[in-house]
Amino acid sequence: QLLNAKSVHTFSCFFDDLITYLEAESSDNDPYSWVHEMAQYIEQNYMDKALTVSMVSELFHYNPIYATRVFKQELGQNISEYIQQQRIVNSRKMLGTGMTVKEIADTCGFSSASSMNRLYVKQYGITPGKLNESGTSSKHTNT
Repeated sequence: QLLNAKSVHTFSCFFDDLITYLEAESSDNDPYSWVHEMAQYIEQNYMDKALTVSMVSELFHYNPIYATRVFKQELGQNISEYIQQQRIVNSRKMLGTGMTVKEIADTCGFSSASSMNRLYVKQYGITPGKLNESGTSSKHTNT
C-alpha cells in the first residue's frame, strides 16, 4: 500500500492508520478513545471563538484530516459539524432568557450574530431573533 501512494496526503493517511493500528495492538484500550475526549473538550469549550478543527486536532496531536475522518467514523459527524451543533444547542437554551441574539452569539462562540442567524435558518428555517421574540426556544425540539 505504501509503494502505491500517489500523494503526500495518501502517504500521511497510511502512516496515521499505521500508528493507530500499532497503538491498538499495544493497548487493551479503545484505540479511538481520543475521539470521545475530543468531543468532551468541544462540549466544554464550544464558547471559544478560536475553537476550530485545526486547533482541536493540534491540541490532541492529530492531523486535522485524519482526526476529522476518524471523528466522523466514530461519532457520525465531522469535527466542524460537532462544534456547530454544540454552539446551536447551547444557544437555543439561552433564547427567551432576555439576552439579545448578539449576546447569545458572543457567549456561544459564534463569530457574529449573522453567522448564528445563517446557521439557525439552515437548521430550523427561522432566525434566532424570531424564536427569541416568540419565546418558544425550549419548545422546539428539532435539535
